Amino acid sequence: MENLNDNKIPSMDELKEAIKIAVRNAVKELFKINENFYYLVLITTGAADFLYLSAGSTEGLEKILKQYVEKYGYNPNNPTLKPSLKWSYADTPYNGFGYEKYFKDVESLFSLRPQMSDFDDLDLEEDIIDEKCSEEYNLRLKAMELALKELDEEDVFERKGKRKHLLINVSPDYINTTMLLRLNDAEALKEILTDGGPFIEEEG
Repeated sequence: MENLNDNKIPSMDELKEAIKIAVRNAVKELFKINENFYYLVLITTGAADFLYLSAGSTEGLEKILKQYVEKYGYNPNNPTLKPSLKWSYADTPYNGFGYEKYFKDVESLFSLRPQMSDFDDLDLEEDIIDEKCSEEYNLRLKAMELALKELDEEDVFERKGKRKHLLINVSPDYINTTMLLRLNDAEALKEILTDGGPFIEEEG
């Protein structure tokens, strides 16, 4: 990828390509772990100013369940405990996997894009500032989504014939149902839609 200097604002395509490199490398390393992964999600913020990979596996879920019961004193018979931990990015052992190694370059590119706080310093009407913030935010999310889509087409997420059961997504503060449908087949969506997942909302 072409080197970017401080005077050049990276395009959405350049963001997408950088994200693809980071995710491809992180997933390649992740899949060396002999566990059954059921989700891979790019986590970001309400400002989409950085991102990291979170992954969930059935083996990792059992480890976390054991920890909550033995260390924190949770009732193992509580029917909501396992479903709540199953989709909890903060609790999985693979939250932030490969961040320091692979995603720092992406964060550097985000810093070269217009920042949400920059628009507040402009002498503009509030609705125009909101529109510009929304445009920038959506551009970043689109770069993330396209990166996952293209990597999926390149079979980066295929492992032992289990891709159809693996959920992939981009998640800011909620799980975007519309994006889920664009990135996944029905088989991968069954469990999360049945469980409800964390903070599922429609796009819009």
